Formats: sequence, structure tokens, C-alpha cells
Amino acid sequence: MVMQKGRDLALKIGNGEMEEEFTLIAAAKAISLSINNNVIDISSLNSNGFQELQSNGGMQSTVIQMEGIFKDSASEEILREVAFKRHNRNYQFIFANGDSIKGAFVVNNYKRQGSYNGLETFSLQLLSSGEYAFTKGGE
Repeated sequence: MVMQKGRDLALKIGNGEMEEEFTLIAAAKAISLSINNNVIDISSLNSNGFQELQSNGGMQSTVIQMEGIFKDSASEEILREVAFKRHNRNYQFIFANGDSIKGAFVVNNYKRQGSYNGLETFSLQLLSSGEYAFTKGGE
């Protein structure tokens, strides 16, 4: 596996129009992607004491946690407004190798911080809301 630079992670937000356009709003300093599969147990007396799980059953959710730096103050305003209104919005996450995730997410947690002589940063937790698409880099 080739090492990838974390600074190349980017967050884009959709404008909500029919032909949606995505605008870069932030670069990540740290990101965490968690895919959760709540499986369905189909074990029975015929399972001989072994657990059996339904393939492709249950619910899947994704959590993306991110710390980063805004592209500009307009970008911060967009994300802040979405957080306050608790709306689903389409986001696109672009990873250093070109992989991307695009779909509807809702802001679960948003935090903005800064220091006297440093850059203003943010942290964000987004929860998937419905289906999303994973695209492998180069496709």
C-alpha cells in the first residue's frame, strides 16, 4: 500500500440544485471513516452451535469525523448554517488516492475553535442519511 498524505483529504458540499454542483469548503487535518453494519442473526437449531448471519441484511451506517481548516469564511458560514438547520445535504469526501464518497449526510456534531495567534480550525461529525456512493480513484 502506498502511503498517502492526510493533507490531501478534501470536503465538498453540494448546492442542493437538480444538477448539483459541489464546492470545496475545507481541507482535512485528520479524518476518520467508520462503516457500521448491523447484521441479522439467522442462527437456528440447525446451525450446530455456530452463528449464522444473513448476507447483505440489516442496516448500514457511516460516520465521518473530520478536523480541518476552512477554505475561507464563506465556507465556514455554509457549514455553520447547515449545522444549525440540521438539514441533510450532499457531501463529497475526496481521499488522497482519488477515492471518494458522495451522498447525503447530516451534521451530528460541529465545533469551531481557534487560538490567539493560530489558525481557526473545526471538527465535524457527519452521519449518513440514506444511500451513498463509493467511487474508487481513477474511475
